[in-house]
Amino acid sequence: QTSGWTEDVVTREVQYTWDKIAMVKRNESAWNYLRGVLDHSEDSSVTETQRQLVNTRCEELLQSGCDSPYLAGFLVELYKLQLEDNPEADKTALVAKISDICTKLAGDIDIVRCKYWRFISDSVTKK
Repeated sequence: QTSGWTEDVVTREVQYTWDKIAMVKRNESAWNYLRGVLDHSEDSSVTETQRQLVNTRCEELLQSGCDSPYLAGFLVELYKLQLEDNPEADKTALVAKISDICTKLAGDIDIVRCKYWRFISDSVTKK
């Protein structure tokens, strides 16, 4: 793709990636690509709109019982971004969500990286 990360490109790539995630929720590459698309968007309002859309879809997936460590980790990243970038965000609720997901990751979903998830939870809680 050579046209840059315009609104059309970002919207198309987010939808494409989400379609692939819907087929295989534990595909780490798809989650990494989605992260990259959102990070490289050239328009901050497009980035925010697409992040909100992805956030909603991720929460729906998590509530449906999906236990993909990539989904949970991605949600933690989205919540951390909201804490940092949105002064009007409910910080107490976001910290609680991050802590809850990190506890699940450390104890059930991604035990191999349990120390990492505890560190993330602790670092967010202490801020």
